[in-house]
Amino acid sequence: MATAGQAKPSPGPVGATLPAGYRALPLNPAERGSVAACVVIREQAHPVHGRLIQLRSAFDRRVILGCLLDRAAQVLRWTEVHIQDVAGLAAATPVYREAASNLLLDERWREAARAMRAAAQGADAAVIATEWESSHPPPVALDIGKGVPVAAADDQGRAWQLLRDESVLTAKGLASYGGSAHRYLYVPDAGPGSPIRPVTTDAPGGSSAPAAAPLFPTDMVPLNPGAGLLMICPRAPVSLEAMIDFLSDDPAGAALRISPFPETETSAGAQLKSLGEEGFISSRQSRWARAIEVLHLKLRLLADAVGAVRGVVERTGRPFLNITADSFRVEIGAPGEGLPLLWTARGVLVAPGDAAALPLPGAEEEYYIRPSEATSVYLPDSSGRAVQGRGSLRIRKVEAAGAHGAVLITGTLTTQERIRPNPSDLTWLRIHAGNERVDLYARLEADPAAAAGEYRFRTVPQKVSDAAKKGLQAAEGVPISDAPFQVIPLLSTPCDLYSLGVLAVRTLLVGAGNTLPVALDELFSLGRNAATEGEGEPAARILAVLKSDPRWGEALGPQRVAHGLGSVSEALDAVPLELWCEVLSVVVRLFPGLGPGAFCRDLGDAPPAGLHAVFDGALAELRGLIRRTRSLVVVDWSANREVHSVIRARRAGTAPAPRPRQNVKV
Repeated sequence: MATAGQAKPSPGPVGATLPAGYRALPLNPAERGSVAACVVIREQAHPVHGRLIQLRSAFDRRVILGCLLDRAAQVLRWTEVHIQDVAGLAAATPVYREAASNLLLDERWREAARAMRAAAQGADAAVIATEWESSHPPPVALDIGKGVPVAAADDQGRAWQLLRDESVLTAKGLASYGGSAHRYLYVPDAGPGSPIRPVTTDAPGGSSAPAAAPLFPTDMVPLNPGAGLLMICPRAPVSLEAMIDFLSDDPAGAALRISPFPETETSAGAQLKSLGEEGFISSRQSRWARAIEVLHLKLRLLADAVGAVRGVVERTGRPFLNITADSFRVEIGAPGEGLPLLWTARGVLVAPGDAAALPLPGAEEEYYIRPSEATSVYLPDSSGRAVQGRGSLRIRKVEAAGAHGAVLITGTLTTQERIRPNPSDLTWLRIHAGNERVDLYARLEADPAAAAGEYRFRTVPQKVSDAAKKGLQAAEGVPISDAPFQVIPLLSTPCDLYSLGVLAVRTLLVGAGNTLPVALDELFSLGRNAATEGEGEPAARILAVLKSDPRWGEALGPQRVAHGLGSVSEALDAVPLELWCEVLSVVVRLFPGLGPGAFCRDLGDAPPAGLHAVFDGALAELRGLIRRTRSLVVVDWSANREVHSVIRARRAGTAPAPRPRQNVKV
């Protein structure tokens, strides 16, 4: 396989060469094709980041920079190489770790690859199909000196593989592959005496057989030492936030950074491009024309984001629960003659969801959980209700529920943790009964007669073994101390809609000195005020609020969309007030339960049979706004602004009366 080294920097998507200081090595040790899927490495290791160029990470994966390289060492496509890595599960919540078995993680990976590929809807493929997104490759490291990938082998040349044979795992007393998230490597050709090497650090029984020598020599760079699944996606050259900031900035001095390299890298391979006239249709001299065009381009990016999320949710049947601005990048095509470059921009989804379904037989709702309860401005407040801790239990009663051996348990949980019970939340409780570990899922109730820190609970019907049932009945009235618990909010696609609402605020209302937290707070206030404006269409109510107090225009006027609009009145010369109220109406309604006509009533308002349907209303509204703003882009804004200026001056009494029209004889 050819490698590329000292070449002239060029970050373009086709026919590019690698910048100096970087090389491309193939991913597959058996690669023999004329076009190779490669990973990009640094010639000199970074003191912190090493050789590989990590783009981001998640609980189940690492994402590094790659490319498709031909035999002439030309980059045909920059890529993102997603490498399955379950080590991040160690930091996940206990409930998530229980739900995330290897079979679930592998199927989610394959499902996400299929869904992202199908959701591209005829555009460039969101996933470049290989066998690795469905079949585990061997453990691989990079031999930097030879410039080749190396598959792991023992001292006799026999290959290491991921151990998924349940009979072998059981015989050696190891954790099940399908029933846990623990993983091991072994050498199948070595027979029953094969060494075992744990992939996960806390895997039980990893010392049941002696491990061989180190998997790779120390001078090699481990690439996929755990034999995780791989997924290769095209690398869009611009981050979504970089594009938003560029559109919002002064076009005379702004430069768009077009580069496959992450923003934390040096400028190697970057293209700082001052687009000027070639980026826009409108003239540079007319900031009013530029403003409506910027609004149109931003609405297109929002619609791309909503449509991409909807497409993947429709195909996977589960929410994301991790959407931020970093979930998207911007693809820029090669424009035809006379077509502005920015009109080829397309928002693309680059991060699959984190949500896992909680298996709850007998529950009325489908519950989805996130691996982490870290807070984010992109997450609704309910995510903060996911309290976990320890408390004491008293079981009041165990009774049969249904004809299939299920039981229903009522009792009391006492804890020092601060809990805000919500009727739609579940609480996971773990106890031991009948010498078995039993996981209960219950709804908490704040009983006015209970003491501080006490909560009544009632489980959903669930099946337990006969021994566990007898143990639970024997524990009635007996205090059970130090029981772990976790509150699980009902999370679904309305949470994703909320995240997209935050993204809309970031796109349209953060600018001219405004920050995202301030813009969000003002928008929530606008939505709550609009809800008190009696009846009428949502946009009409927002219009009434904006007219009631000039501070609303200062806080949330169209001057936030683009640079140079100045006052609110100047901004409204560019963006008609009625149109702007419709834009604000769509943004407000993205937040469940906020303002009139919200697309979802609350965070649990998602139809179980069609979770993607919650996005349909917003997507239809955005597409309507795109059509309207597109028609305004070609308006003669110089003449239009002159008319508005005369009208304002006449209203203020400062303009001279128009001269009488004289007849001209021909």
